[in-house]
Amino acid sequence: MTIKWEPTKCPSYIPADTPCKIVEMSPLEFLSKVPSPYRTGKTAREDINLSGCWSQNSIKSITTRIQQNLPIHPPILDYRNIFYGFPTHEGRHTAYVANKLGAKKIPVIIIGKEEPL
Repeated sequence: MTIKWEPTKCPSYIPADTPCKIVEMSPLEFLSKVPSPYRTGKTAREDINLSGCWSQNSIKSITTRIQQNLPIHPPILDYRNIFYGFPTHEGRHTAYVANKLGAKKIPVIIIGKEEPL
């Protein structure tokens, strides 16, 4: 199944002097950079198989949009704000669904200077 992505560009609310780029990475790579939704202190990738950890409503909504060929917002990693050792992010469930659907690469918006965590 093909995923239709929203146009990938840096959000308009990002100041012009802030580093912002679009990269492609695997869904699992994205999930290795964000915290588990289960608040275990692990990455989302480490807790990918915990059944109670993922919002079934979010998964259903994203899956329905993909099935209807509606565009999906690309995930975001914002390195300007680090929270409990992880960058602020959006798109954890999108990456989860993309992985389940077999996507090899997804677009990711990186804001700020990416630092190894």
